[in-house]
Amino acid sequence: MGVRKAGSTGFLLSGGYPEIPPGRGSRKRFIPAGEKEEIMGKCRMRFPAGSTGLPSSRILSALLLLPILLLLLMLGGCSARAQEPAADPGQGIYWIYRLDPNGDALLKNTASVTGEDPKGTADALLEELMKAPADSDSQSLFPAEVTLLGTNLQDNVYTADFSSEYLTLNRDREVILRAGLAKTLTQVDGIDYIRVTCGGQPLMDSAGNPVGTFSGSDFVDSIANINSYERMELTLYFADGSGQKLRAETREAGHNTSTSTERLVLEQLIAGPQDNLGAVLPKDTRILNVSSADGICYVNLDTGFLTAELPATDTLAVYAIVDSLTELKSVSRVQLMAGGSADVSFHSISLEKPFERDTSWIAPSE
Repeated sequence: MGVRKAGSTGFLLSGGYPEIPPGRGSRKRFIPAGEKEEIMGKCRMRFPAGSTGLPSSRILSALLLLPILLLLLMLGGCSARAQEPAADPGQGIYWIYRLDPNGDALLKNTASVTGEDPKGTADALLEELMKAPADSDSQSLFPAEVTLLGTNLQDNVYTADFSSEYLTLNRDREVILRAGLAKTLTQVDGIDYIRVTCGGQPLMDSAGNPVGTFSGSDFVDSIANINSYERMELTLYFADGSGQKLRAETREAGHNTSTSTERLVLEQLIAGPQDNLGAVLPKDTRILNVSSADGICYVNLDTGFLTAELPATDTLAVYAIVDSLTELKSVSRVQLMAGGSADVSFHSISLEKPFERDTSWIAPSE
């Protein structure tokens, strides 16, 4: 006679051998003796003599402790992340940008720096930048042979004058050095642009033109690797002195190759002019998306753009965007949108249809 064991889906015969459970309306079927011996042999292999078939107390203890250990590890990881330093210029904690060991990518960590005024703080940051790091995980932006001759701060432009050895840097190294220099020093309140001179003379680019001033925003997308980074010349339009016309400003800007040139143009317009021209877009303008198809550049801005307080007229703002983007060979018209919709008005201007280039808003060359 078979006896069901609690919690079991099978039966045990009175002799201790497994029995196939009966189906509905079927008769009990006993396992032949030969099969019984085979099955019992397998059972003995699975559960050695003297075993209850249950995990040992040590295994049970380990299984019970495992979730606790995992929880402790997770809490430890969260604690470590919470202790990671973050830049806070208001508290004198700044990002310091350095090169990776290969010299082709920027790394950053924090440093506590204080100064009596913006120039003093920037001088201290520059001194930190030129130091050789204590560890081998990074290297200074500056080769040891480059020395600092002097600094100056005037009209929010910080000028650093270096020795002539600066001019021996190859182009890629010099570009990424300026990126790290700008991103570090423009964290200081009161410093918007950086200028580099060598022996008191302006720094020139590869085409023989003055590099001029540059800022952290000139190096968009936080350069990760010099091999995915390029510089290009852009023609941008900003307000002239009268505030009624646009005037062109040509600048060299660097960006990650994963960023479209159209988006770079928008980012540079928002960053504002470098020459003595007027801004056309609020600095807090948010770009949601920029794409191009069939000669039309689609610019999707945050809805706050529609009612934002403008530094210029609404017409100048629109045609600064349109005329700057149509400087690119790939763009002939510009469709402005806000929050994904063109069925809106920007102050007094409807954005329903794409805009074409209109040079009547550009002031004649002087």
